[in-house]
Amino acid sequence: MTTALITGSTAGIGAAFARRLAADGHNLVLVARDTKRLREQATELHDRHGIEAEVLTADLAEDTGIETVAARLGDRRNPVDLLINNAGFGNKGRYLDVSMADELKMLKVHCEAVLRLTSAASEAMRERGRGGVVNVASVAAFVPRGTYGASKAWVVQFTQGAARDLAGSGVRLMALCPGFVRTEFHERAGMGTDNIPGGCGWTRTSWWRRRSTIWRRARRCRFRTLATRSCWARRSWCRGGARGISSRTGGSTGRSRRLGQGRAPGPSRWENGGVQPYPARPGGHDAMTFVQLIDCRTSRFDDMNRLMDRWVEQTKGKRTATHDVIGKDRSDASHFIEIVEFPSYDEAMRNSDLPETGRIFQEMVALCDEPPTFTDLDVVRDEQLNVLAARTFFEAMGRMAPERIGEHLTDDYVDHDPSYPRPVQGVDGMREVYAGWRGAFDFTFRIDDQMAQGDQVCTRWTLVAKHKGDFLGIPPTGQDVSMQGMTWQRFRDGRICENRWLYDRAGLLEQLGVLGE
Repeated sequence: MTTALITGSTAGIGAAFARRLAADGHNLVLVARDTKRLREQATELHDRHGIEAEVLTADLAEDTGIETVAARLGDRRNPVDLLINNAGFGNKGRYLDVSMADELKMLKVHCEAVLRLTSAASEAMRERGRGGVVNVASVAAFVPRGTYGASKAWVVQFTQGAARDLAGSGVRLMALCPGFVRTEFHERAGMGTDNIPGGCGWTRTSWWRRRSTIWRRARRCRFRTLATRSCWARRSWCRGGARGISSRTGGSTGRSRRLGQGRAPGPSRWENGGVQPYPARPGGHDAMTFVQLIDCRTSRFDDMNRLMDRWVEQTKGKRTATHDVIGKDRSDASHFIEIVEFPSYDEAMRNSDLPETGRIFQEMVALCDEPPTFTDLDVVRDEQLNVLAARTFFEAMGRMAPERIGEHLTDDYVDHDPSYPRPVQGVDGMREVYAGWRGAFDFTFRIDDQMAQGDQVCTRWTLVAKHKGDFLGIPPTGQDVSMQGMTWQRFRDGRICENRWLYDRAGLLEQLGVLGE
């Protein structure tokens, strides 16, 4: 029978984990500050489910408490198979209104304790070749919400990095990012919740029953960030590239002279299937103003590839190329064309003057079946069509009538919004959602920046609005408000087939006077 250790187990999400794991037959080590409540919880879970429940009193805001729990996690005779770092709290007030002592106490619990306990557990688990860690973060990790949000963002990033470092060891890590959940959290922090409208995505801790796959997913994935219904979900995954062409960012160099005019451009790294994000400025334009085409033939691709890898390693921190694409001729497997992009002609010149470029170039020519040729191009138009379609969509939002929203969407469109319990399906569903927002606000979107990759576009935006109608039961206030957010979109045939929204709804409600400071 496996054993799970849960910090902050006597209330809220920690208690929900304890109930579920006990019901599934796992023995428990329950950690909290209140010994009386711990014993009552242990007795109840033992009597109800027949599992062994060990009590461990510890205050994770103190070094002695962290050391006590770390020692239990490192006990090889009584191993812990699953660690749930759940303990946490919030401070009432804005930054600078909270005492430094309270801020440091929060960082001690949210960051230092998570680091030390994860390390103690992972070391023992790696020795056994199996184990799991769930670090409870928050939706606040994805929006600017003061020290609390910053500490939870650290939990997410730390978990992702640790998961990658432990890949293949049998130890799996997961960051869980709940939204608003009705627990003792707000009461302990002195935060009122009575004026929160019911439509804000608040959930009770019974969400765990509806998400019984979380532990199974943690066992399958090296890293994943999971969210409850009121939170944007994010995953870490890999994708393959297009057939016959490879792309990477910043991997190559070029030379804006033809072969007979001096030293030519250096090579690039040819990575099969690796597609990297391609940055674009508002309007679909990035910083590229100069492009070079390199036409070459080689029957020694593997040798060329190893040479390129060596050049990439030698020019770290020096090369100025921003994007590199290599295409292979479908009718001639030895014919390759490389497209190298630079911020400017001058940057291309500086790149070609690197001493590493000259040395590697001579070896590259020796691997070609015939001398490569170079074509220099000044960029006169740089438009990514899906980026343009995304911009057109945001520019139309707030101005177009709801009946016209279908002009931007596919018939099988799916919309993922953190404040809805399930995805919105179809054009009609999105039309209804849009009509609700348009009825509540006069608004426009300002695009801050965009990135594109394949059929996907990610847009960071700022919404500027005036509250003119009912919104989640809040009568019109006439208040001018703003909200920052991010939208991931997937396109098909020039139209949006999927949207995923991430925005600071709590900040919007605060501006409308619903949430207290």
